[in-house]
Amino acid sequence: VNEDGEEIVACKYEEVCRFYEGLAKVKSAEGWGFVNKDGEEIVACKYEEACSFSEGLAGVQFAEGWGFVNKDGKEIIPCKYEEVEHFCKGMARVQSKEGWGFVNKDGEEIVACKYEEADDFSDGVARVQSKEGWGFVNENGEEIISCKYKDAEAFSDGLAVVQSKEGWGFVNKEGEEIIPCKYEEAYAFSDRLAKVRSKEGYGFVNEDGEEIVACKYEEVCRFYEGLAKVKSAEGWGFVNENGEEIIPCKYIDADDFFDGLARVHSKEGWGFVNKDGEEIISCKYEDADYFWFGAETAEVKLNGEWITIDKTGKQVTE
Repeated sequence: VNEDGEEIVACKYEEVCRFYEGLAKVKSAEGWGFVNKDGEEIVACKYEEACSFSEGLAGVQFAEGWGFVNKDGKEIIPCKYEEVEHFCKGMARVQSKEGWGFVNKDGEEIVACKYEEADDFSDGVARVQSKEGWGFVNENGEEIISCKYKDAEAFSDGLAVVQSKEGWGFVNKEGEEIIPCKYEEAYAFSDRLAKVRSKEGYGFVNEDGEEIVACKYEEVCRFYEGLAKVKSAEGWGFVNENGEEIIPCKYIDADDFFDGLARVHSKEGWGFVNKDGEEIISCKYEDADYFWFGAETAEVKLNGEWITIDKTGKQVTE
């Protein structure tokens, strides 16, 4: 029904689903089909199963297999596949007896159905797995990175994390190992830096493979406002994007920088440091809230009571 209580789609179906792209799946005694928002049965209820529309096409299943129909009810891609996924960026994953591949909206198998696994395309490439390992194909179906890796992650900032027998590293879209597979752990690039772990500890590498932050920390976190939290045996501190330890690793706990300040916890209590490492608000509080969204004051707990302070640590009355 619509907001006026009018029965737009007649109450005659065994099941109805929500609308996607202007059409909704409905089920009658004969099978699944689709209706529009005027209640017209655009795709006849004759399918054993159906998926919602995505990019103008919907997966449907007959006894022979899965295929795709358009919004006129025309079977654009024959029902011959064992399984299909939604269209994403003009391509859909499909599985035949031989394996997984990709079809375009004309039903052309752009990537042959020969892979054990396949992910959706992202940034022009898709992760695929053969018996030999993981690799990547492009939108022309070319295996631009051979299926030889034990594992691989999606591309980020033009590089993908891959794992060989020797360890984790990074490849570009030409298949070149820009950063050798030598790390025990590696994570996707973000803002031109990636977290990695060697036998010595965690650090960061840049896109040229240079260890900007030495792999010597027990933990490292992502950069915020140009600084990243790092943990050594002595405690938490902060490094800049040149790997310099701006704030010594001496705190029991620390939070990321926000509006130029970071909350830190020493043996004496909670306080705040600036980006120069100056404790502008002494670590003497039992608890402390943030200076939220540019606020000039924050709530802190002292001697069991919550009070309000400004960014110099001076108590203020609101």
